[in-house]
Amino acid sequence: SIGDAKEFRHILELLDTDKSGTLSLGEFMSHMEQPEVVAYMASVGLELKDVDLFFATLLGSSNRTEVDLDTFVDGCLEMRGSATCLDVQNLLFKMRSISERVEKTEEEILKRMEQLLAAVSPLVRTNSAGSERRNDQLRPTEPA
Repeated sequence: SIGDAKEFRHILELLDTDKSGTLSLGEFMSHMEQPEVVAYMASVGLELKDVDLFFATLLGSSNRTEVDLDTFVDGCLEMRGSATCLDVQNLLFKMRSISERVEKTEEEILKRMEQLLAAVSPLVRTNSAGSERRNDQLRPTEPA
């Protein structure tokens, strides 16, 4: 609910020690060592057994090292409940990451194939023209 999101954002603002509007893994881990924070997270349905995995899931497939507070709130609200929700989110994170790598690899392969085709095409034309000449030389001449 909206009330839960506002309350959770307020708590995260308190955890944002450098007041950057984001949380780093270090900030989050240091607060997760405090029993009060662990208890609050559990009270909103987030019993975090693996803080690193949880944080990586919130980061998604980006190269960022910090999560903005709104993304953190949204991610946490989506993952409330049993650990299986976190597991599903982690699988989605991994699938997105793999999918992005596959797409990048596919683009690179296509680019290299085009480069190879461009480099080979003139050679194929030259060789096929030379083959035709050789074939003409090998054909018996017809009597006149």
